[in-house]
Amino acid sequence: MARLLASLLGLQKGERKMALLMAAYHFLLLVILYLLKPVRDSLFLADRGPAELPYVFILTTVMVVPVVILHTRLGQSMRVGRLIDGVTLFLAANLVGLYWLVALETAWAPYILYAWVSIFSLLVTSQFWLLANAIFGASQAKRVFTVLSAGAILGAIVGGEATGLLVRTAGIDSHALLFIAAAMLVGSVAMSRWIRQQHQARGGAVQVAGSNEEVPFSGDEASADAHADDTDASPVEDEDPTETAEKHEASSRLSAQMSGSWKAWSIIRSSRHLQLIVGVIAVMVITSTVVDFQFKTVAAQAFASEDALTSFMGRFYGRVSLVALVVQFFIAPRFIRILGIGGALSILPIALAGGTVAMILVPGLVAGVLIRGADQTLKHSIDKTGRELLFVPVSLEKKKQVKVFVDLFVDQGAQGVAGALLLLLTTVLSFSVSELGWVVGFLLAGWGVLAYLARRTYIHEFRKRLRAQEDTESSDEATPVSETLDELLESLCSRNERETLAALDQLEHGDETVPIDALVCLLDHYSPTVREQAIRVLRVRTIEGLGSEVVEALTDPNPDVQLEAARYLYCQSGERIDRLQEALAHDDVRIRAAAVGLIAEEGGPDAYRLITEATLRQLLDVPGEAGEDARTHVARILGVLNRSYRIEMLHSLLFDDSDQVVEAAIRAAGRSEERAFVYPLLVRLKEERFEGVAREALSRFGERVLGTLYDVMVDDRVNLDVRVQVPRILTELHNNLAVTVLVTALRDVPIPVQHAIVRALSRLHASGYDSFAFDDIAEAIRSEIRYYAALGQVVHMMLRTDRDAVGDVELSDVRGARERSLERIFRLLGLQYDQRDVYDAYLGLTSDDRTLRSSAIEFVDNLVDYSTSRILLPLLDDPEGRKALEYGQRFFDLNLRTPSDARAFLQEVDNPRLEGSESSDRGDMSPPDRGVSQSVQGRTSGFFGQDESTDGVDGIPQRRAPTSEGMSDAS
Repeated sequence: MARLLASLLGLQKGERKMALLMAAYHFLLLVILYLLKPVRDSLFLADRGPAELPYVFILTTVMVVPVVILHTRLGQSMRVGRLIDGVTLFLAANLVGLYWLVALETAWAPYILYAWVSIFSLLVTSQFWLLANAIFGASQAKRVFTVLSAGAILGAIVGGEATGLLVRTAGIDSHALLFIAAAMLVGSVAMSRWIRQQHQARGGAVQVAGSNEEVPFSGDEASADAHADDTDASPVEDEDPTETAEKHEASSRLSAQMSGSWKAWSIIRSSRHLQLIVGVIAVMVITSTVVDFQFKTVAAQAFASEDALTSFMGRFYGRVSLVALVVQFFIAPRFIRILGIGGALSILPIALAGGTVAMILVPGLVAGVLIRGADQTLKHSIDKTGRELLFVPVSLEKKKQVKVFVDLFVDQGAQGVAGALLLLLTTVLSFSVSELGWVVGFLLAGWGVLAYLARRTYIHEFRKRLRAQEDTESSDEATPVSETLDELLESLCSRNERETLAALDQLEHGDETVPIDALVCLLDHYSPTVREQAIRVLRVRTIEGLGSEVVEALTDPNPDVQLEAARYLYCQSGERIDRLQEALAHDDVRIRAAAVGLIAEEGGPDAYRLITEATLRQLLDVPGEAGEDARTHVARILGVLNRSYRIEMLHSLLFDDSDQVVEAAIRAAGRSEERAFVYPLLVRLKEERFEGVAREALSRFGERVLGTLYDVMVDDRVNLDVRVQVPRILTELHNNLAVTVLVTALRDVPIPVQHAIVRALSRLHASGYDSFAFDDIAEAIRSEIRYYAALGQVVHMMLRTDRDAVGDVELSDVRGARERSLERIFRLLGLQYDQRDVYDAYLGLTSDDRTLRSSAIEFVDNLVDYSTSRILLPLLDDPEGRKALEYGQRFFDLNLRTPSDARAFLQEVDNPRLEGSESSDRGDMSPPDRGVSQSVQGRTSGFFGQDESTDGVDGIPQRRAPTSEGMSDAS
């Protein structure tokens, strides 16, 4: 039976017996505690009355701190077993003494018992977790501690119900429960010793509580850190039966860190998030204490005898614990998954608000049970989880220091404040139980505001952690600005081209004195970019009288330098048309060509009339290097010259042997906006050296070619390298119609084009275009997550069966496709949520830092809606696809477990690279006749029909790693 139970609880062989024994020990301790709490409450209420509860709240606060300090110092010098046995027997003796003290009916006996039970709650719980940390290692903690907590909850249920039965049914005097508890406490010592002997027989060893010295019994205290986040912020008065090792962890560090309290306070003061955590916990404790006062007041009024009150309190604690068990194990996980930390932090204030309304309108036992029951049930389940989640983004170092401060001073201090507040309200101002409801309402309003702000800072803390990883420095160091003329001259004469260009840029846009001689020297610089910019500075700063020096640049081997020289000379002349005519008739073909280029860039209608067809054809026929420059300038003028021969000449130049000429022709074709050039420009998209300028040229056509571009994207006959470039063209249009075209095409294109579309949408969104159809994007996200899960299952199958490939598709290909799928998911999420946040989360998830990945997952959980997070989060941080196997089947009915399943999926998915085909031929078809000559048509072959292999996996050229471009407002 025990083996079956242990198996159901997820325990491993070798730890089952100890786990079940420790759970039984925890059960016994909580039975004792919940025998004592009803006695404590009923005795105090019957003897002293609820009006004096504020005094005992303050007394408990005052007594707890020195007791904890004393217990900690004892632990530093004693073995764990000896400490536990000694303190437990001392507490048992206390119970006998308290029995006789209560029998004497002294006025202060109820105060002592009330505070003592509160301290007892802290000590027995802390000692239990000290023992648990000594027995179980860090790797066992996550499995075992849940079982131990379950034992505590069952103990609370049984203890509360047993109290009611013993007093109400068996007729035992409530004071006699102190004797029964003392006897059971002595029995717990025997049980503790037996557990330690069993552990020692298995070879266990333990440390002295405050040292690193190993002794015959103890163990690994590292598990305290492993479970250090499972703390409860409730006061000792209401110690949670599921409380984990953190309480002991905090107290065991207390002496060493008492001197660091001011440091903890300074940490809290420097962090808005920690301030809000402290605020939430403090207001929660104060509110809970006031609610406890209301409940105990109406309970004392409802039950005349002490025994009846004891019985009621026992049954109340037992049944509240039972409800808490149901909530914690069956409701809380799903509730938090759906509503996140915001819901977890809000549910208790909302529930208390309902109980408070009842207490104001119909004060009495029913309202008291409702409000206190909600408080006890939710505070130790959903609300507790929410409060602990608030500490997740806090660094471990800060967390350890702050938690000691919070557990000791904030918890107890807030209870003391609540006691003082109740004294003021009930004694001085004579507030009734019903009127206290208004105070609770005010506290709940403040609690709600603090919880809302804490959730925001919680997310912001993750945001800061994730953004800290970004490399905010430029890959190139910024060139310092020259502040004096000597520094400027030194930069101009530098051998570093970048430094020289920076100095020239400073001269062009600044008001410094222009060092003319230095600029003239730069006309002979080895870099054509420097020569061009030097002439531009002379022109922009209106430096006259250098025509003889600049005129030589008209014959420069670089056409851009020639053009800048012509611009300078043009600006220096009063009779500009005459000078242009002279240049066009010059014997030197390079000067004629430069004049043509100048007219293209600076001329108007009068200058255009100087250009003749004969002039252009002469320049086209120039051979050699000078001919290349001449054809470049001819291409430029054809972009602005609307003549009948433009299409024929420019088509020829679009397929020139010189890259320089082709680039100029592409720019001119875009400038002309002639539809006859659309298909030749699309052809150039598949050539890496021209793709950028071709995209720019096509974007100049604007909305007139949206239909054509859509057809290109969705046509399977078109070269894939062309199709993946089209979305970037649409991003240059910067209008909502382009967004509509991209979203519409998203469903009808293969994955490489989808990838390009998603990146394009991301860039448009970053530019301020947000008219995205929410349903379409949501469906695209779900579809991409399904694809990501399927690829994860394929990866898992290949790893499990030790396969390097399925068909022609290698494991590295599948992993690469899965990485790009994850990028698409987050780019799509960036269309619905803040792009910077989504990008930071993506960087965190793809980081090698495990902590960052964990933070990123938690951040995403709080960023996206539940319908998305429930299907996405389980698949994240799953490099081997293990989770994809389970959740892919659950959410998407995917079950790719065999090589044949994987092969069928890879063949079905519309991703040419994952089909194992490098070329993916899709036929060959010439473009429609747009009035272009047959010779030119023949040179566009390859636009339809994939006659070249793609440059990278998924058909996307792999030249740059993913960056924040388009995913961040900072891009």
